[in-house]
Amino acid sequence: MIRKFFKVSAVIVLATAMSACRTTELDDDFGFNENGGSAYSEDGGFVDTPVMGEDTGLGGLPVDPVDNFKPFAPEMQKWDNIYFMKNKYTLSSSAKQKLDIVVADMLSNSDYALVIEGHCSIEGSTEFNRSLSEKRALAAQKYLIEKGVNTANINTVAYGEERPAIEGSSEAAHSKNRRDVFIMGTKE
Repeated sequence: MIRKFFKVSAVIVLATAMSACRTTELDDDFGFNENGGSAYSEDGGFVDTPVMGEDTGLGGLPVDPVDNFKPFAPEMQKWDNIYFMKNKYTLSSSAKQKLDIVVADMLSNSDYALVIEGHCSIEGSTEFNRSLSEKRALAAQKYLIEKGVNTANINTVAYGEERPAIEGSSEAAHSKNRRDVFIMGTKE
């Protein structure tokens, strides 16, 4: 009886230890902290930013993704969305071409500020999609910074599947919801 108790206890301890060491297919070098929050800083490191699901008083939405950010009117929003493959946050060549336009505009207009919204389709769990949408926004942010855009003028927000471009569960809807959206504005 005691031997059986020790075997069961050993299995429980081993299973607990293994689950604590588990990684996901989305592990990367973006420098996420233990809460999942991060942002690229001017010195090349990362700093904490609001993450979907944090208690911000607005149902998990960040209170203010960019301090003193004033978005341009909708008709003045001119940057195209970029799209991603299922469960990926790698920038395609098409995405990089679109981001190069953002780079050119941001470098020639130092008053511009930008919020990059990361989005996902409804295909994963809420937690998975929030993490993935943050990684998508950070991938675009990292690209812009590497091209010389001022870090102080960029911020990211991760919405997961909470703000779909198209409702539905078809592949057409999913493909339009796996995106980054670029909100142009200025800092006040």
